[in-house]
Order: sequence, then C-alpha cells, then structure tokens
Amino acid sequence: MKDGRIIELREANPKDSEKIIAFWSKLINDFTSYRLFNYTGKLSKPDVLENRIKNKEINIDLAISDNYVVGDVIVTIGPKFGIMLQPHIAEIAYGLSEEFRGTGLIYAQIFSAVFKIDVKYIMAYVDLENIRSIKILENLKCEKKAELPEFIYDNIKKKLKTLLLYMCNKDLLVSEAQKKIKQFGINIKD
Repeated sequence: MKDGRIIELREANPKDSEKIIAFWSKLINDFTSYRLFNYTGKLSKPDVLENRIKNKEINIDLAISDNYVVGDVIVTIGPKFGIMLQPHIAEIAYGLSEEFRGTGLIYAQIFSAVFKIDVKYIMAYVDLENIRSIKILENLKCEKKAELPEFIYDNIKKKLKTLLLYMCNKDLLVSEAQKKIKQFGINIKD
C-alpha cells in the first residue's frame, strides 16, 4: 500500500471501539471530513459504540495500519425503514486518514465492506461541498439520484447544508472498485 505498508482490512469487533473513537477524534478536527460527527461536533462514547457493535446495530469495517485505525466504512442495511422493508439496500459512510487519501485505499475499503453483504443497491449521502467523495462515488458508477437542499444542519458552521443522494447497483460498485484497486496496484489477500 503506501510506502510498502500492509493495511489490514477487517470487520470491527466490540473491543475496537476505543481505536475507532481515536480515529474519529482525528477526523472531527479535519475540515475536509464530512462525517455526521463533523456536523454535530460530538463523538460516541466508547462503551456506547462497543454495545452498538456487539448488538449488530452498526457494521463497521476497518483499515488498520501499525495497530491504528486509518479508515472505516460503516454499512447500514435497511437504512431508512429497517431491514424488514429494505433488505435490498445498504447505506455506506466512509472515512480515511489524510495520509492515506489519494492512495486508492478507499476503494479497497469500500470493496471489502460491500463485497460480503447481500443487497441489490448501495446508497450514500454526500455533502455538496465534498468533491472528493463525489468523485469516489462517481468512479464507482454510482448515480446522483437527488439533490436535497438544506437537508442537514451543520451545528459547527451554523448553517443548513445541501446533500446529494447517490445510488448504484451493488455488483456494479464491486466490479468498479476491483478495477480501481487494480489501477492503484493494491493487492488484496484473504
């Protein structure tokens, strides 16, 4: 991967909660990060996150380098109406440490998190200002389905923000992620 380092991609377990919070603590101060905590200014407590992972309320896949979380992908199946009504749709949210951006690792992370789930469609909400994430989704052949003006309140910037809704077929996303991984020269081993 970057500088010949090996990055471990794996599903989070409850014991990872403190490492995840440490990673999110870096992103919360990153003005180029657009995660929900960047809008609220608040992070989950480690014990709350630990319980959410343990109870399978949240699925998090991690990218780990030198025993530190450097990236994550959160996958929620049945994102708006629950798994009973939306078993065919997963919503993704993702983040990556600044030092690994532009390396292609995000494509490997998304591939790793999405490949193993049994859904038909992937969706993601993206801040209109998040050009990098828009490019990633478009590189994965996701299509902009809606522009949602004043859809979320940014508690930090004290203003309403426009979000874009992107969707794509899961199999197409996986195929495109594989192409990007190969293009960046990333080797994924089981």
